[in-house]
Amino acid sequence: MIKLGIAQPRRETRSYESVIVSALESAAAGKTTATAAATAALEVAARQYAAGFAAADVTPAGARTAALTPSMLADAARDLIRGGESLHVIDVDPAGRVRLLRCHQWHVEGGADPDGWIYQCYLTGPSRSSAWLRPAAGVLHLRYATSAHRQWAGVGPLQWARETGRLTGEVAAALADEAAGPRGQLLTVPDQSGATEDEDGETVDPLAKLGADVRALRGGAALLETTASGYGDRGQAPQRDWDPRRLGANPPAGLVDLAARAFAETLAACGIPPALMVDGPAAGLREAFRIWFRASLLPLARRIEEEARAKLDAPDLALGFRRLAAADVATAARAYGALTKGGMDKTRAAELAGLE
Repeated sequence: MIKLGIAQPRRETRSYESVIVSALESAAAGKTTATAAATAALEVAARQYAAGFAAADVTPAGARTAALTPSMLADAARDLIRGGESLHVIDVDPAGRVRLLRCHQWHVEGGADPDGWIYQCYLTGPSRSSAWLRPAAGVLHLRYATSAHRQWAGVGPLQWARETGRLTGEVAAALADEAAGPRGQLLTVPDQSGATEDEDGETVDPLAKLGADVRALRGGAALLETTASGYGDRGQAPQRDWDPRRLGANPPAGLVDLAARAFAETLAACGIPPALMVDGPAAGLREAFRIWFRASLLPLARRIEEEARAKLDAPDLALGFRRLAAADVATAARAYGALTKGGMDKTRAAELAGLE
C-alpha cells in the first residue's frame, strides 16, 4: 500500500550572502579541486547511458510500471553515472496514478536493515521546496554500486576512480586556461617618438592612420606607407615592413595527448569502451557497442529492475532493449545461424544470440 507523504517547507538557515562568501573563501584558500563533473568525458558517458535507458521497453504495462517513463529512466541513468545514485519518492496523485518524484538531496537514518531505513527527501520547485519523510518502502533508491562502509549511499564510477576523475578535470582546466589566454596578431612597428606637429600645433602620430587601417581590414587590403624610411632616425628603419606573429593558445603536445588519455580512461571507468567514441572500422565500433551493451548497460538495468520490482510491487517488471539490440542484429543473426546449424535448440540459440 502506497501512502501519501506530508510536504513540509524546507528552510535555509544561512543567508544568500553567507553562502557566496563561504564559496569564495574556499576558492581563495585553494580548497577546490578540479573534477570531471564539468568535462565532456563524463557528459559523453552520462549521455550514452541516458540514451540507452530512454530506449528501454518497460513490461508489463500497468499503473505502477507506467511511472518508469523514458524521461525518468534517462534522468536516473544520468544520476547514476555522474553521482552514483538516484532517489525518487513514490507518490500517488489525486487521480490514483503512481508517480516518481525526483529528489535533489536526501538524508538516510536507521540501522543495518535496509527495510528499516527512514529517508528525509528534499524536492525543489520553481518557487519553493518541500521535505518528505518516507520509509524505505516509499522511495525508489537506485545505486550504481555501494561500499560496505556506507551501504545506504551509492558510489559512482568516478567516485571509485577518483584519481582518474581528478586527472580529467585538471587537464580540462589546463586546456581551458590555455584557450582563455590573450590571442591575436602581434605587429611590430617603429618607435612612435617620431610624432610631429602640424601647422596648427596639433600632434600628428604617423602610426595613427596605420593602426586604423589595420584594424579595419576585415580580410581586405589597404595601401599603407612604407616604414622603410623610418620615423626620425633613418638608421633605425626596419629591414622589412611587416612581420605579424600569432599570439594565442598553444598547449604542449604532451598536454593534448594527456587529455586524450584522460578522456579514454574516464569512458573506460564508466564501462564504455573508448573505441566506441572514436573514428574507426565499422567492425570495431560494432564490437565496442556490443561490449558496452552486454557488459555494462544490461547489468545496470538488472540493478534498476531489482529495486523497482520490490518498491513498485511489480515482481514481473522487466526492462527490454530490443531497439538497441537491433543496431547489431546482423551479428546476432550470424551467431544464431551458426548455433542452429550446429544442432542447438532454436529457442536456446535465440537466447544466446540475443534474439529472444
